[in-house]
Amino acid sequence: MPAEIFADGDQDYIEKFNTVAQQAFDGDAAAGRLDDHIDGTADKHGASAIVNTPAGGIAATDVQAAINELDGDKQDANANLTALAGQTGAADKVSYWTAAATLALTTLGSFGRTMIAWADAAAARTGLGLGTLATQNGTFSGTSSGTNTGDQTSVTGSAGSLSGATFAAPGTIGGGTPGAATFTTLTATGQVSLGGAAGAEALRALVTASAVNRFELAGSTTGAYIGLAAQGSDTNIGIAYQTKGTGGHDFYTRGNRQVVIANAANAVNSIALYGAATGSTPLILTVGGDANVSLNLSSAGTGAVNLYTGSTARLGFQVSDVASAVNFVGVSGAATGGNVVVQALGTNTNVPLGLYGKGTGAVFTVVRGAVGLYVDNPASAVNYAYISGAATGSPVSFTAAGSDTNRSITFITAGTGTARFSNKIYPGTPAAATQTAAGLSAGTGAPSNSDASDGDFYFRSDGGALTSIYQKRAGAWVGIV
Repeated sequence: MPAEIFADGDQDYIEKFNTVAQQAFDGDAAAGRLDDHIDGTADKHGASAIVNTPAGGIAATDVQAAINELDGDKQDANANLTALAGQTGAADKVSYWTAAATLALTTLGSFGRTMIAWADAAAARTGLGLGTLATQNGTFSGTSSGTNTGDQTSVTGSAGSLSGATFAAPGTIGGGTPGAATFTTLTATGQVSLGGAAGAEALRALVTASAVNRFELAGSTTGAYIGLAAQGSDTNIGIAYQTKGTGGHDFYTRGNRQVVIANAANAVNSIALYGAATGSTPLILTVGGDANVSLNLSSAGTGAVNLYTGSTARLGFQVSDVASAVNFVGVSGAATGGNVVVQALGTNTNVPLGLYGKGTGAVFTVVRGAVGLYVDNPASAVNYAYISGAATGSPVSFTAAGSDTNRSITFITAGTGTARFSNKIYPGTPAAATQTAAGLSAGTGAPSNSDASDGDFYFRSDGGALTSIYQKRAGAWVGIV
């Protein structure tokens, strides 16, 4: 029988199997038949064809079923049992778990076994030699050298303090469920641990040599805030909150995180927040070790950065996300006499700046409180006005641009208003090219020979025959119409 069929310690099943085997193959005759039937591989019988007589705890009637029954009844291998089997017992030792499927031995002497045998708390107090003081609940009174009597809910003294006394190790107060107690001063020469033993406590107060400032915690009445304050003899006392490692500061309301102050490795710059007196504005300011410190505001993912007024009721400014953006808008103020600037910036060499209206909305500029330029567009516009400056000696250009091959420019006045030009006009050539050989100007009275250039024309509004239209030739005006 293969040994792996049985788990460690299944001695009963091994003995049952031996019994079954002896019944199935009893005597010399059986041995002869066994030689006849399973010698070689051609005619051997399967275990299910060999009869088994049920006996003991085995109900199977053939050998294969008996094996299966034994395998189903055995105890499976178990890591905890293996760990237990690996222990070496010794006097005054007991096993205990140190990790999953891991046991170790520790000493359990006669005193420990006696304590375990105590039936209840009363038996434990008797065994430890504790009197009725161990069951009291009230107020201690008396002196440290005398007998404390009365109820034992609190420890009090003439100064309302607990100091100058030596507590036996581990030096804890309120090891069980504490009653009401009033301590004006809790003094320690090292540290004070609350809510657990040192190293596993909820709060630890460290001693600072010659300390004059401190934390103060205050409860509150209905509707008021709980107080956490810096107090002490200094006039101005700051509070420093510090996390460990890369941990951040998280602030919650109603169980939801509202503010996170995350860790920045080797940070030397920071944000300062200032409130304001009446009539002034609060301030968000960058401060730190660097002389010049920028301030970044960033959204997550494709979220925008929004600026609101009216307690977030009115969105006043939005910076939207553009995937893979490398160019951006720069806004700068100006010193006295300078210009405030809105400009396109970025990594590209040439970056246009677009101003967009929404829907049918126009784009306009306001100077001295009035509209100075108003730019509108018809539906499905494909052409537009293109204005460009010029280098020294060249004219500023006002051009019709767009997708159409032929694009006109229309100047429209309102009512009886006129379109006026302060200097002469150079009309284009018949081939639609620009030219500066002949300019047009107009006015009243005869033109001055000191004005204009040869080839220019002058239209006189009060002229007559040969004095209505002039052309300048060889430095003098000649009437031609």
